Formats: sequence, structure tokens, C-alpha cells
Amino acid sequence: MRRPNLQLRWAASLLPLGAAPDFPWRSLVRPRKRGPIKTLLVSPAPSQSPLWKAGGGSPPRRPNGNAGGAPCWLAIGYLHWFCQSRIGRWRRRKRPVGPSCRSSAGAMWSAGRGRAAGPALLGLLLTLLVPGSGAAKTGARLVTCGSVLKLFNTQHRVRLHSHDIKYGSGSGQQSVTGVEASDDANSYWRIRGGSEGGCPRGSPVRCGQAVRLTHVLTGKNLHTHHFPSPLSNNQEVSAFGEDGEGDDLDLWTVRCSGQHWEREAAVRFQHVGTSVFLSVTGEQYGSPIRGQHEVHGMPSANTHNTWKAMEGIFIKPSVDPSAGHDEL
Repeated sequence: MRRPNLQLRWAASLLPLGAAPDFPWRSLVRPRKRGPIKTLLVSPAPSQSPLWKAGGGSPPRRPNGNAGGAPCWLAIGYLHWFCQSRIGRWRRRKRPVGPSCRSSAGAMWSAGRGRAAGPALLGLLLTLLVPGSGAAKTGARLVTCGSVLKLFNTQHRVRLHSHDIKYGSGSGQQSVTGVEASDDANSYWRIRGGSEGGCPRGSPVRCGQAVRLTHVLTGKNLHTHHFPSPLSNNQEVSAFGEDGEGDDLDLWTVRCSGQHWEREAAVRFQHVGTSVFLSVTGEQYGSPIRGQHEVHGMPSANTHNTWKAMEGIFIKPSVDPSAGHDEL
């Protein structure tokens, strides 16, 4: 039986923190070639109004694993993508329809070409264009704990990537590479604290702070240890652990200038246990991951180990970033 074509609609909603579902990232698919969703700002507190913006392209045509044409959703933080068969017609509603849809408040509009966005989208865009306070603008530029993002190597122009493919040598753990594609769902990493409660959701990441980078699709942490990397013979970088739980070799110190990690600034990640820097030097793998770049640890800071935050979901800072911590 031929599967019906699906049309996507977006619904932005603000859910209480306790009610937000876990990210079903295994169902996430690549956006269209017109470009990925570049930026999402999400308010972490249920008492605040939703603050977010999406730019640079369209959502994917069809989520993986959707059965028949039944309504479905993918939760990405507090942003939901909804899909439905063309048999049913979407209309703007205060609450999405369907037994599997969850939302406390939402505005829905068509993502189709040539379709009007409607007053809800217009109101949202006007809200985003209203100038805010200096502190709010500063906060919007910061990377915060709980954010999900892609990391871009500024020298070799690849994004930090992992997948369920293990090294054939060294530790035999899950491989970590660099890819040129900007729309690969295997390149998302979640910022987590180095210890329980050490990185509250929405708190800006400080320069000098130790964090864990958890690969969203596989639940493993960015990791390194004293094994040689397969191509350059530098220190191997892998993904290790289960469901975000690993060991002390998963900790990386964010090296940056100033007080906090800014999204537009280049930063380095220095491993706490072995002092190497997360690096790319251009070596490329053959089959089965042909063209992907080796990611490894290098003992010195140089142009091969500078990274920038790119596409992702950035939790709005929950505290005033101008108050509190000094430079470490």
C-alpha cells in the first residue's frame, strides 16, 4: 500500500519543564537542501512567553517512522513539528489535534510555498523585531547549559559528528569525525555539566568551566584517552558511555576569552584528564565513512582546534549573565 504524502506544519509551544518530553532524536531527519534551521531561542521558564526564532530553510518533508498518515510529532526542546496526511487539512488552532500531540499553547501555520503565515506568525515576528534591553541582547548571544547545538571547526570547516560506527583500531569505541554537511542530524551535541547540578538548565557556560558534550542521537559523551588516532597518530577522540553516563574522561574545559562562551566567538575545548585540545587536521577516512575528517586531540593550542557554535537550540539564559562569575 502506497504511503500518503505528508505535509509538515510547525507549532511553537511552551511546556512546563516537568511536562516536556525527552528528545526523540532518533526520529529526527535532515532538513531540505535549502538549509537547516539555524537558530532557536527557547525560554526555559514556563512563566515566560515563548521566545524563539527559526531561520534558514524549511523543515523536513517527512519524519522517519511515521505510520500511515496519522498525526505525529517530534519534540525538539519546546519546539514541535507536526505532520499529517494530505487527506486531512491543517488549519490554525489554539491546540493541535491528534492523540499524540502535546502542547499547552501554540500557533500553527503552513510551511507550504506561497501560503500565508497568518496573524500568529506575524505577531511573533513583530515581537522578535522589537528592540530589547542590553542585558537581553547579551544573553541571547550566549551558549547556555542544556542547549543542543552543532560545533563548527573554523579552520577545516567541518562539524563535529558521531554515529553508531566503531573504530577498527585503538579503543574500538564509537567514532567521532568531522563532516562538511550542515544538515546532518548526527552532528547535534547537548551541553551538560561536569557534575550533578553543576550546569543548571539555562545558565550561561563560563569560560574555564568543565562541561560534557553528549551526542544526542546515541547518548554517548565526547571522550578521549591515551590511544593513538587511526590516521594522524594523535590522541584518539571517541564517544563513550550509555544514556549520557560515562566517566571522568568525558570532561572538557571551555577555553575562551571574556566571562562566558559567546555563540559568535571561537572557543577551544581542552580535555580535563589529558590536557589535549579537540582538533581537526584534515585527514579523511575511506569506506564506510568516506570523506569524513578525523577528529583527535592535540597537545597544543593552534588554528586546528578552534570551534564555533552553529545550528541548534539555545536555551534562553535564566540568570543575568552580567552578574556573578569572574573570568577563570
